[in-house]
Amino acid sequence: MVCELDILFLRREQPGALVHDGDLDNRLKVLFDGLRMPLNNDELEGLRDEPEPFCCLLADDSLITAVNVRTEQWYQPPAPDTSPSNVRLVIDVLIRVTRVTYANIGLGG
Repeated sequence: MVCELDILFLRREQPGALVHDGDLDNRLKVLFDGLRMPLNNDELEGLRDEPEPFCCLLADDSLITAVNVRTEQWYQPPAPDTSPSNVRLVIDVLIRVTRVTYANIGLGG
């Protein structure tokens, strides 16, 4: 299976302003890495308290076949205990079955 991502990237900067705390392409790379299965236990550092089972969208981020990103301003003020550079992402995922197997037969063909 492969997937396509449609991402609404809400940030507190004014439209047209540079993205602070990392440029957009680096932030997206971190997101893509977070959607895939960990390659080793070191990547799970800080996630030990997460509930079982640990679910991932992709086996590998190379299975992302299309990405559409829109940035808009996020008007909600940051909570007192969060960084003002936090963003909010709204992600629509379209999963496509490339080869029907017993494991994915219920997802269509």
